[in-house]
Amino acid sequence: MRIWEGRLRRVAFGRRYVKRALLRLFDVDCFLSRIRLSLLLATVAALHLLQGTCPGIADTNAASRNDRRNAGFYFAASVRSVAFPVKTLEGNIALLFVDLETGKQKKLNSAGSHLLSPYLSPDGTRLLFVRQPYDRQGHELISCQTSEFVCKRVVKSAGAIGSPIEISDGRILYASSAYDVGLDGKGRYARNDFWISEGVNEARQLTDMQFYELNSISVTNGEVYFSAQGPRFDRPFIPKTVPLAPERSDIFKLPFDPARAEIKAPASVLEPLFVSGGISTWSSVAPDGSLIAFLRTRSNIGAYRYDIVIVDQKNRTTRLLESSGSGFSRPVIAGGNVFVRDILDDRYVIKMIAPNEPPKTLVEIPEASIERSESLEIKIR
Repeated sequence: MRIWEGRLRRVAFGRRYVKRALLRLFDVDCFLSRIRLSLLLATVAALHLLQGTCPGIADTNAASRNDRRNAGFYFAASVRSVAFPVKTLEGNIALLFVDLETGKQKKLNSAGSHLLSPYLSPDGTRLLFVRQPYDRQGHELISCQTSEFVCKRVVKSAGAIGSPIEISDGRILYASSAYDVGLDGKGRYARNDFWISEGVNEARQLTDMQFYELNSISVTNGEVYFSAQGPRFDRPFIPKTVPLAPERSDIFKLPFDPARAEIKAPASVLEPLFVSGGISTWSSVAPDGSLIAFLRTRSNIGAYRYDIVIVDQKNRTTRLLESSGSGFSRPVIAGGNVFVRDILDDRYVIKMIAPNEPPKTLVEIPEASIERSESLEIKIR
């Protein structure tokens, strides 16, 4: 690596892109993720770049188990409902919305588009998601009232949008990246930063950190938690990934002023959080910061299985809950409880984990039932 880096420093034109590409080649996590990507991710490989995953390659023979596991990172939950992406027979990505009280399912579609990166307000009255047209000409952040799914476009961007979350007064914090074309002629969403929407078509950039990946954003009264990989080379804010390290994490936090919507750049390289027991990623944090849940997998196994770790900051306790299937989705904290989706071979199991109690199954969703679900075409104002 030192020899390559020494040569790259002598490249005058486009050295940033060449160096980035070579360093990515040695990033074992990204390499393994590419191997594991399934038909679902291959269908929208570019979409998942904007959501903060590693570059993908098509695998037309991927098993449905891998489809569900790889899509499982994206999950939204409230005390009343859950939503997550599903692939339709037509080949697009829709959102499955499930009412936890009745178990009723609705499949949300938008003609000519994929629907990605869902978020539900804690009370379940609003649903945010990212709409991407098939031609990938820009992305839109959409907000819907879940009572009748009346929707409006909040932000339209020529770049990527991902991981939206409401903070207060109708404002939405999210990740975004410009479309970056390298020397190989391929475009990537590889300069991700924090942005905020303060009204319809009123968005501004909060940081200049240019992460290769940025996702899983959570906000407390004074901090923002997030997952990130790939620091910028001229001014790194996070450490480089150490390939094959048995214990590592891509979870970080920064001071955040929600009233002013300000995120200050750190004076030094951030230290990752929850570095123990394997690979930690994709966290969710309660608004008061008292409860934190994140995914963790052991690094000494062939196919990663992501289990849930729940950290109670007040009582100083930590719980590990193992998945009974291929792995858990990203956890979501709502109403003081942790909501997750357990991904099994033929169904999804939505569970709620209350403090000091075993997981409770709320609803089971057979894979075969998804295509039979009521289909609703989203109308966007």
